[in-house]
Amino acid sequence: GDLNDFSDRHLDVAGSTPTSRVLAMLRDLDRDGVDDLEEMMGRVQPRSERYTAWWDHAPQDGVDQGGTEHSQLDHVLLSTGLVAAATSVRVRMHHAHSAAAVSDHWPMSV
Repeated sequence: GDLNDFSDRHLDVAGSTPTSRVLAMLRDLDRDGVDDLEEMMGRVQPRSERYTAWWDHAPQDGVDQGGTEHSQLDHVLLSTGLVAAATSVRVRMHHAHSAAAVSDHWPMSV
């Protein structure tokens, strides 16, 4: 889901760092210090492909400049049982942005 925060385990293309412990808390459901869920974007290689959102900020020109304008704010976490069945993790990052777009995020699929 769209957590509006970054992973503390898997850096995105921009090297963003988390501002909260949300993902760490979600991964360790029973708070025993051992992760119960795995962040699937960690399987996306190379790191340059690890982004799910575009923020037009450098400069605000309506043009996707890549790099620092890309980040990973969306996450899919799976249990160990489901991780074993996952065959791929993809982000559909090739749809155009426009004023009519409903989101500045790209959809993920596992």
